[in-house]
Amino acid sequence: NPSILVHPQSQTVDPGVTVTFSLQIGATSTKPIAYQWMKNGQPFAGAGASGTLEATDPSYIISLVLPDVSNADEGGYYCRLTGTDGSVNSNQAVLSVNDPPVVSGIVSNPTTGVAILGTNASLTVVVTSGSEPLVYTWTKDGQPITAANVSGLGTATLVFTSVLGDNEGTYRCVVSNTAGESQAEKMLYAG
Repeated sequence: NPSILVHPQSQTVDPGVTVTFSLQIGATSTKPIAYQWMKNGQPFAGAGASGTLEATDPSYIISLVLPDVSNADEGGYYCRLTGTDGSVNSNQAVLSVNDPPVVSGIVSNPTTGVAILGTNASLTVVVTSGSEPLVYTWTKDGQPITAANVSGLGTATLVFTSVLGDNEGTYRCVVSNTAGESQAEKMLYAG
């Protein structure tokens, strides 16, 4: 049987990158060795997904290259090797593709968006999807938030303790990860 020294490794990547799964066959394996990459248990039909390592081939490495990956490429990949003495499968490597965040809006508490002076209020950005870790960046009227009574700047919820008149303005939250970003904004009235 062909022997496998190094199995393909699972990867989590951003959309659009090129992914390579590789395995190394033991030098004691007898060539020729036919190979077929499998995705989710089915023969994979992409370029380079199957072939034969001939006896004259000096390489003992078999690779599958997936260019410009997207969510459609997610799944479990392994390679089936068939030699003169039988077949063997590599370990499965899972490909996960990060999802950019999707923001549906900002919810205010109180729900009217009008915060009574001296009371507490909050703004919460609603993220409907996106791969962790997510980064939250809040601004007020396009500027960094510096008010001492506002906390949660790096979280999904901006908290206003004892609302001041200066807290009134348009708040924007940009939610980002390595795959992209999404944003929403909401007016908070103080009165």
